Amino acid sequence: MVAMVPIMTVALYNAAFPSNVVEYEEREVIVQNGDTLWTIAKDAVGESEDVRQTIREIMTTNKLQDGTIHPGMSLKVRAIKE
Repeated sequence: MVAMVPIMTVALYNAAFPSNVVEYEEREVIVQNGDTLWTIAKDAVGESEDVRQTIREIMTTNKLQDGTIHPGMSLKVRAIKE
């Protein structure tokens, strides 16, 4: 009976505080016709993060002065690991 106390404590803790650790990876995205920073960022992080912050990260990482991108450009993007 005593041995079950730690096991139950861990189980209760995990149920109360689930670990939703999100893992990221760096991807190379080749800009296609019709792509915008918004669509690229949204594809990278979905609904889990503020897309505006991801756009800022993309601009900083790729040293973009403004939001102008062109087809064929290669962008480094931090994305949720699948």
